[in-house]
Amino acid sequence: VDYDGARALIQNDYSDDAGTIGFSFQATPRVRWVTNLTADKFTPRAGTADARNVGANVELWREQSELVRAFIRVGAVRSQFSGSGSAASETSANGGVGVQRDFATGHLFLQANRTVDASGSGQLLLRDELNLRLGRKLTERVLITGGAAAIWTEPVAKNSALGKRRYYVASLGGEWRVRRTVSLEARYEYSSVHFQSAAGTPDSNAAYAGVVFEPHRRN
Repeated sequence: VDYDGARALIQNDYSDDAGTIGFSFQATPRVRWVTNLTADKFTPRAGTADARNVGANVELWREQSELVRAFIRVGAVRSQFSGSGSAASETSANGGVGVQRDFATGHLFLQANRTVDASGSGQLLLRDELNLRLGRKLTERVLITGGAAAIWTEPVAKNSALGKRRYYVASLGGEWRVRRTVSLEARYEYSSVHFQSAAGTPDSNAAYAGVVFEPHRRN
């Protein structure tokens, strides 16, 4: 990631090289286990320490019925920092819970997640997120969607000068399936951020549009 006119503690150029390997096991017709191992190297361009992360998690999916599915995930990430004079390490818990309910004309999905992510500030952040998504079919080919999210972040490194932040996001969109394998999508998104140690609440407005091609879609 390269910024034009980066701002200290808000934007910092960085690279993040990552990989993951996983295994999924269908234990019963309604229960599925998933395990994942992840590793990445996070390298900010200036001002903060490099980090190597190794993580693992176990996920359990259960279909309560044909219309209700739920999951629970537990795991941990080990971050080893270097390049700041003395090496340091931090262990962070991660995980999540979620449930999806399907209806004849739509769906509802609610989840809570905790992850360790690279960030635009050039530091690793512990990220807690509560997410709600709704979808409703107007016709067989037209779907409208809405969503809301609350996100809390804080730096993983204990000696970081970066404070905690809160983000609030709302979105509204739609999908028009032109053909069985081709659909048009559009979404509007509003977000605001609150800094722990700074005045003001900057916000943003964004619009997205795209074409989705699914050559093997059957319905």
